[in-house]
Amino acid sequence: MYKVEKTLREGLIAGLIGATSIAIWFLIVDTIAGRPFYTPTVLGIGLLSVFGPRGDEGAVAQVIAYTIFHYGMFLGIGVLVSYIVHRAEQD
Repeated sequence: MYKVEKTLREGLIAGLIGATSIAIWFLIVDTIAGRPFYTPTVLGIGLLSVFGPRGDEGAVAQVIAYTIFHYGMFLGIGVLVSYIVHRAEQD
């Protein structure tokens, strides 16, 4: 039987590393282009538009919404991949 705690811990760590790496990459590329936080703002607009007509959220809310989604997806994928790797090791 695999260890749930180990799988979860390793998946969360991998997800945090991946999400932070991509976020830093977005920040570097956007800053070089002279538009810091442009990518998460645009992606936040798209994300929030899925939940209804775009209102008056503001750029900060869009960046926060996208960041929460971004980290949540990376953490979930990290845990899933960690689970698959641990199951493969058993077989």
